[in-house]
Amino acid sequence: MQYQIKAVGDWEIEILAVPFGSPNDRDSDGEFFTAKTKLHLDKFPTPPLVYFHGYDDPSKQSSEPVYVGGTTTHEMRDDGVWFKGVLNRANAMAAKVWDAV
Repeated sequence: MQYQIKAVGDWEIEILAVPFGSPNDRDSDGEFFTAKTKLHLDKFPTPPLVYFHGYDDPSKQSSEPVYVGGTTTHEMRDDGVWFKGVLNRANAMAAKVWDAV
């Protein structure tokens, strides 16, 4: 399962946030999403952009998720659910995300 992120504008990103898989194509937690997965986007159409990878480095666990921006739209495609969002320029972690994109 592959995650994707790309720049689409000034501090704007597009993310394959919910990649679709199958029983033979699972994520690192052994789970997968399909087009039938209930994401409740009718109730929460623009969730926040959150950075949290569990570990800052291989030996140090991250303390808290960091809110780096907000989503503006979402779209279901053949490979999963994509979100467009805007990163918060004032947030140091958002700047690191932008530099990585």
